[in-house]
Amino acid sequence: MSTENMIRAFMTDVNSSCANVTPTPYSPEVVATSEIHGVPHCSEELKPFVGMKFENLEQGLDFYNAYAKACGFSPRLDSSKIIQGVTTHKSCVCNKEGNRQHGGQKRRRAITRVGCPAKIKFKRLLFGEYEVYEFIEVHSHAMVTPATMIHLKSFRKLNLVHKKMIMDNSRVNQGPVKTFRMFKEYVRGYKNVGASLEDFKNFSRDVKKYIKEYDAEMLIEGFMQKRARCPSFYFDFDVDDNKRLTKVFWADPIAIKNYALFGDSVSFDTTFDFNEYRMVFCPFTGVDNHKKCVTFAAGLIMRENEESFTWLFDNFMKAMGGCYPTTLITDQCLGIKAGVKNVFSGNTTHRFCMWHIMKKLPDKVGSTIYKDTDFLKEISSIVWNEDIEPTEFESS
Repeated sequence: MSTENMIRAFMTDVNSSCANVTPTPYSPEVVATSEIHGVPHCSEELKPFVGMKFENLEQGLDFYNAYAKACGFSPRLDSSKIIQGVTTHKSCVCNKEGNRQHGGQKRRRAITRVGCPAKIKFKRLLFGEYEVYEFIEVHSHAMVTPATMIHLKSFRKLNLVHKKMIMDNSRVNQGPVKTFRMFKEYVRGYKNVGASLEDFKNFSRDVKKYIKEYDAEMLIEGFMQKRARCPSFYFDFDVDDNKRLTKVFWADPIAIKNYALFGDSVSFDTTFDFNEYRMVFCPFTGVDNHKKCVTFAAGLIMRENEESFTWLFDNFMKAMGGCYPTTLITDQCLGIKAGVKNVFSGNTTHRFCMWHIMKKLPDKVGSTIYKDTDFLKEISSIVWNEDIEPTEFESS
């Protein structure tokens, strides 16, 4: 049997199946279970009708979606009939079709199913076309207004512009909520956004979930691309036995130039909060001639121990061309102290940060003495006095 005859025999079986399908005509019994709200108003050229034909099923579904949007309701795909991998019958209903099941619900939910009878059904013809063989346009609920059309799930869709803006804003630590508000300003109103806030949040969540296992590779690849564009960019990293990123250090050319100008005194602070990867942010900072903070370098470490700080300080000296700072100010940490001794010993004066010392003062002298305003005033006048000499400080 030739291929053409096989197709004809197959479509004969399909058409015989279609002949046995009896369309459900519109009658009062069809919608007796719910209150009839009426037929939605729509332009006649957008309204489907029984006998209407389409080249393929996708065209038919797209036409019904356009009709639903013009009327103000959301369609939902329903049952299908598939023979030998070919869809011979397909139905599409209103998203409020059916009734909600009340059993086994753990939390309260809004009622979204009201038994709406509106539907459309397609069947496949001999040469691949699809024909509408049943269409009910009566709904048992009110249609939405154009202003609230954005809340219908079928017409909410993130396009390339939405996704690019979410991705670009995430690079500068702008979340999906701020991105949604910014987009609203660009298009002059929430009704013109084309998607909801939940869509923005869901896309941002999906992106984070997708890159979760590749974020370390993306970070190192980004640093390599920076160094390829700018050979003066310095970075280094280290991984553990399980190939997990444990240490990262970087310094760009501007930071290195800042160190050459203002690097006589360096502050190294690890008191910042952990990030979501439980890594500690470790910036190297200083002060310029205008009493403003400048950055020399930065790092991320997994553990605050001697080995990690020695690795950081060693890379810092490599990035700065082996030029030791005159003074290094840090927190009171045994790991930092050991790392400073391993790298800066004999070349740099190590001092503890006065802010950290004063922060721990209540634990040392007791809260009763610390709350004495005269004591606090007197010790502050000594500690924060830039002109006081060491002998005078000790005698005070």
